[in-house]
Amino acid sequence: MSTGLVLSGGAAKGYAHLGVLQAFFERGWQFDCVAGTSIGAIIGALLAEGREPADIKNIFDREKNINLLRFSWQTSGILSQSGLRRALTRHLKARRFEELGLPLFVSTTDLNSGKNQVFNSGELIPALLASSAIPLLFEPVNMGNRLFIDGGITCNLPAHLIRPRCSRLVGVNVNPVHETGESDSWLQSLERVLNIAIQSNIEPEIGLCDVYIVPEGMQAFHLFSLGMGDRMFDAGYNSALRQLDQCP
Repeated sequence: MSTGLVLSGGAAKGYAHLGVLQAFFERGWQFDCVAGTSIGAIIGALLAEGREPADIKNIFDREKNINLLRFSWQTSGILSQSGLRRALTRHLKARRFEELGLPLFVSTTDLNSGKNQVFNSGELIPALLASSAIPLLFEPVNMGNRLFIDGGITCNLPAHLIRPRCSRLVGVNVNPVHETGESDSWLQSLERVLNIAIQSNIEPEIGLCDVYIVPEGMQAFHLFSLGMGDRMFDAGYNSALRQLDQCP
């Protein structure tokens, strides 16, 4: 049985993805293809290169202390991806999709056309950076004289990309929309607006998944909650174990 994996975006909330994957790995699940957006695409690339969830978590723990987020006062974004680019260069051996051990599909948004654009061949790191370029916070990524931003804007859970390739599909969404009180900052307000917009493009993809996991308690975390990695990991791990106990 071929098994596919699709991982949503969510920035620092990607720690919950790793907790979910740790539970699946402990139960002996293996994946044959991966699709992802933003942090989901980055985790997917590391998985496709043969890394295990605990190893990826160690990478995240180390890199969060090397100032991944750098201010860059420019008209198209206030944060620079230079730290993320260096981290990807350090930890990914592959420079092209074709060098990965598993097929990987990365969801981005073409800012010029306003449409979803999927990358599964060619240069790997620019596609990952494009998929992670949260609008207004990060500059768009220029590839082939076109500008690309976060794939979550148009398809945050790209299950349809690999559904035809697998007999069983696991989807993980770490960015659910919950009831909330007032936002504490402009950044949280921006995050809330993005999550509401993104929710509409997730809903059609959920039905394509045979196993769909939303880690419990994600409303307590935000895009840049890097200091809460262990808590998010545990939330993903425990939620996945409960759901796996119900799987045939």
